[in-house]
Amino acid sequence: MDMNKITKSGIYCIVNLANEKRYVGQSVSIKKRIAEHLRHLRKGKHGCKHLQAAFNKYGELFFEYKILEICEKGELTKREQYWMDFFGYDETYNTAPAAGSNAGMKASEETRAKLSGENHPLYGKTGEDHPRYGKAHSAETRAKISVSLLGENNPNFGKSKTMEQRAKISAALIGNIITVATRAKLSAKMSGENNPNYGKTPTEETRAKMSASHKGHIPTKEHRAKLSAAKLGHYVSEETRAKVSAFHRGRVFTEEHRAHLSEAHKGINLTAETRAKMPEAAKRGWETRRERMAANG
Repeated sequence: MDMNKITKSGIYCIVNLANEKRYVGQSVSIKKRIAEHLRHLRKGKHGCKHLQAAFNKYGELFFEYKILEICEKGELTKREQYWMDFFGYDETYNTAPAAGSNAGMKASEETRAKLSGENHPLYGKTGEDHPRYGKAHSAETRAKISVSLLGENNPNFGKSKTMEQRAKISAALIGNIITVATRAKLSAKMSGENNPNYGKTPTEETRAKMSASHKGHIPTKEHRAKLSAAKLGHYVSEETRAKVSAFHRGRVFTEEHRAHLSEAHKGINLTAETRAKMPEAAKRGWETRRERMAANG
């Protein structure tokens, strides 16, 4: 190993000579990082359990350390990803498919406990003190992370939140007000081609599933009250009203659609309280419309 290069920043690998499988890494000081790897492996406390298991099985003499390339600090993650792709994810000991990311890794309960709260190395580090401050993954890396978490690889695949978890999430969000600026950013982020459903149309199978999931679903009084409270003071802009009006203008429901609507409302009995509220709500609606029409001349 070239000692003139070993103190510089770059990409290295730890090769298992028994099967040519390797661990690919990056560092601003290759010499220091390799020394850390060796120290942890000898103590049996290396963060990569696959590499540690192989080290325990074959022994230290079967492992060799190589410098793959020397590069600038700003290029480390990009070049590490290149070498991980070059060797192939299945041929490396790396537990995450994307360089500079832990996506796809599953920590044991013991590890989670050790890294929780104040024990976490990043505990209390915010803003410029955080090592990722001002940095962003490339579009290519984000795509790799996304793919690595699809389907069964996603830790939440096939799971549903318990009522207790839902209650905690709901309680945590009470009083949370999203500012107008944040709403605008979210809207822009999800508009047009940025929306994951842009240009997509649900299949008949998907529509059927959605319909079945809503059949017989009747919101509780508590839920209705929450929906009503959430809408109080909610203002719909003239632009939005115009868009909704234009969308429905001249629209004629098909016989099939009418049949669906009729079927959906069968068996729904309005309470006396709800029936009493409807005329007053309709009256307020017409008064609001007349005021708006008068204001617009």
